[in-house]
Amino acid sequence: MSETKPTPQQPTPVTPATGEEKKQTTGGEASKKTSSPRDCCDLQIAEYHRNLIAAEQTLINNRMTWMMTFQGFLFATYAVAMNKENDVNTSELIFFIIPLAGMFMAFFSIFGLIAAHFAIDGIKAKFNKLNLEGGLVAPFSKSWTAILGRIGAFSFPIVIIITWIVIFFKGPGYSYLFK
Repeated sequence: MSETKPTPQQPTPVTPATGEEKKQTTGGEASKKTSSPRDCCDLQIAEYHRNLIAAEQTLINNRMTWMMTFQGFLFATYAVAMNKENDVNTSELIFFIIPLAGMFMAFFSIFGLIAAHFAIDGIKAKFNKLNLEGGLVAPFSKSWTAILGRIGAFSFPIVIIITWIVIFFKGPGYSYLFK
């Protein structure tokens, strides 16, 4: 069997040991350095971990969106109830229940945030244990910048809890509790 020389359209195969590729061009042979198969796998692993972190961040976004939407409905209901003349017992009960519901929903949403951030930290730890070659940069931020980024997500439920506490103790719901 005779060997065929590569034509200008057919590059020679990459040799795994050197990671070099020789290409036949119209002006002669040129040597081109390409990434090794290991580098390709490293990039896929990094992409996989980045996608896992992105999925957790999407969950955080969804949880925060639902919490803020629910809180908006509660604030609107509370405002409408304040402007309406209702039966005294019914309105006091509403003014008691709505702030408590808002406080509890905001409080429990903090647990969802904590769970997602623990998952993200676990993904980062697994990625860092891999010791990927080639000086691959991690597909996520360093710990102190990640902590600063988390402040915003955690501040919303905390501010909402404080707001509902103030509304509860300054509004008519508090008097319902101590009749």
